[in-house]
Amino acid sequence: MALIRWLQNKYAISCPHCGNELNWFDSSVTEDYLKCMPCDMFFINDVALIPTVSPRNRIEHLKKMYEGYHGVPTSYFYKPKWLRKIENLLKIH
Repeated sequence: MALIRWLQNKYAISCPHCGNELNWFDSSVTEDYLKCMPCDMFFINDVALIPTVSPRNRIEHLKKMYEGYHGVPTSYFYKPKWLRKIENLLKIH
């Protein structure tokens, strides 16, 4: 069971402020935009996790466009497809 739990959480990215799992929100060519729902902060996941305040118009556009959208948990989004298929076959959630 410990191995299964480790595989499920291996790809999760946590918020540096509150420790909750970040949700994938949007992608561009070079980086992914992640959001912490409790903190209501956006982060850029490029090489390191960077709190984003610079592309302000992009953030405002995302908030308007995805008002009720909570994103996809990073533990699911960054997990390889082969691992998701094995979990579905074994019915592990």
